[in-house]
Amino acid sequence: MSAIESAMDKALEKGFERLDEAELLGLLTGSPDIGRAIIRRYGSLWEMANRPLEEFLTIPGLDDEGIFHIAAAFEIARRCAERAICPNPAARRGAG
Repeated sequence: MSAIESAMDKALEKGFERLDEAELLGLLTGSPDIGRAIIRRYGSLWEMANRPLEEFLTIPGLDDEGIFHIAAAFEIARRCAERAICPNPAARRGAG
């Protein structure tokens, strides 16, 4: 069983919340090694979130597709957080 399959099984059996940050990034990029390399470089998803996408091009093995998957996941998280903070759509747009 590959490391990706192992992370997928762990997520299915125990929930995605039981995966560590490197395992989550491994699922997004298709490579657990890349997930671990990203966490080694940045320390956490939080530290990684505020970096420009171009910076990720310097991570060996991380291709454009992996970068787009990561960027999409961060955008989904940003929108969910925005909604949790301000659940009224009109208020989020600045309309009153």
